[in-house]
Amino acid sequence: MPLFFLTATHRDQEKSRNINTQNPELFIASNMTQVTMGDTIPNKSTDTEANKRKEAKGTSTSKVDQRVKTLSKGVKALQLEIKHEKAAKNEQEAELNEQVEKLKARLTSAENERDDADQKLAEETDKSADATEKLQAATIKYDSLYEQCKEMAAEIMKLDQKLLDSRGALCKATTARDKIQEELKEARGEVEKWKLQWEDARTAWNQRNDADCRLYSVFATKHE
Repeated sequence: MPLFFLTATHRDQEKSRNINTQNPELFIASNMTQVTMGDTIPNKSTDTEANKRKEAKGTSTSKVDQRVKTLSKGVKALQLEIKHEKAAKNEQEAELNEQVEKLKARLTSAENERDDADQKLAEETDKSADATEKLQAATIKYDSLYEQCKEMAAEIMKLDQKLLDSRGALCKATTARDKIQEELKEARGEVEKWKLQWEDARTAWNQRNDADCRLYSVFATKHE
């Protein structure tokens, strides 16, 4: 409870006490329903202030609790989303890795074929003039295999870029989750702060209420 509220309330009660001290019968009648020996004199104004403080505390705590619940739901939803995202990315990464391995195998096979073509080209060069046609065919085959190697190398680069993009998206989701968890931690700290303030206010109210009861008891004893 704010300090200025407690100070204002205390000042109003002191003013009320100074006025009612001049007329004890009116003071006792306005703050009692029935007074007998040993009864505690109820303080209506104090009860009303206590209710107001409880309502104010309840409203503030409820807002913070609601914020904590909302953030908790957000964290759980984001964690579930990250879990699904990881599963999807892992599956996609596995498929891309499989394609890469297949292309690498094809590239290796094509390179082996190209080496064989190089060897055959060298052998055919040493042969007679009738080997010219075979030499031209081998050259065409060599050029075709070379183009295939270039295309497969470009495809491998594209697949590597897709893997990098998927990992970047996963990092962004993880960063968002960490931010929500930090906000949740701050909200819980705010709840603890409100609880401590409420305990202090309740202790002060109990002390003041005990003093008021003792004062009422003195007035009641004097005017019985």
